[in-house]
Amino acid sequence: SFRGSSSVVTIHDKAILRWDLEKDDYNGSCSFVANKLSNTVHCSFMGASWDPHRISEIAVGYGQAVEVYDIQGTSGVPIRSIPFADRVRVRQVDHNPNKPFYVATAGDDRTVKFWDIRHNESPVKILSGHSHWVDQVKYNKSHDQLVISAGTDTLVSLWRVSSISSAPLLDFLAEDDGTNQVVPSKESDNNDALIKSTDDHFDSVYSIVWSCNDAWIYASVSYDGRYVICVLVCRHQPLIVI
Repeated sequence: SFRGSSSVVTIHDKAILRWDLEKDDYNGSCSFVANKLSNTVHCSFMGASWDPHRISEIAVGYGQAVEVYDIQGTSGVPIRSIPFADRVRVRQVDHNPNKPFYVATAGDDRTVKFWDIRHNESPVKILSGHSHWVDQVKYNKSHDQLVISAGTDTLVSLWRVSSISSAPLLDFLAEDDGTNQVVPSKESDNNDALIKSTDDHFDSVYSIVWSCNDAWIYASVSYDGRYVICVLVCRHQPLIVI
């Protein structure tokens, strides 16, 4: 649901439905935000994300595209879109919590892409570090320099993307010195980087999440039921990965 509303939205293979929780009547409480039930194209809605800046808008993957809908609208037509956000299929969309119009996408072409959705011709940045489908991508809700991704290659990757963030660089490098400690950058402070890629899972990772209470904790779960928690302890310098 979005703030100040009694409505919730459910995502189905071929439809996005809005439900009014204040109405008792089943038919009266439900309306289509998007309806592609008659579409014969083999595509499904996947990986929806609420826009934290425009609270009635939702972005969702549909085939190769990202489509943005106003759930208060009645046309059923996306108000914005990225027609070719992935070469195969978009699996996840996530909004930058601090920077309006910026979204991250993950998909079957094994990359994480970042977009200014107002200019949909090409991404503003591409991250290549996964060897198979990328199912998940999530912005840190407090520090949009930090992004995690995961997928069917069993890896969970933590990225620094300061060049397209809303705030100055978080000062750490991608490589550690063997002591499980990531040291501050001295040579190339402006480079984005893969901070850490963990291989603690033995099966495809299907969900990742940042903690709601602590900006330095994230967790992941794989199809075999394995649950992994990662803690980043930041005391100015350096950053410690546990």
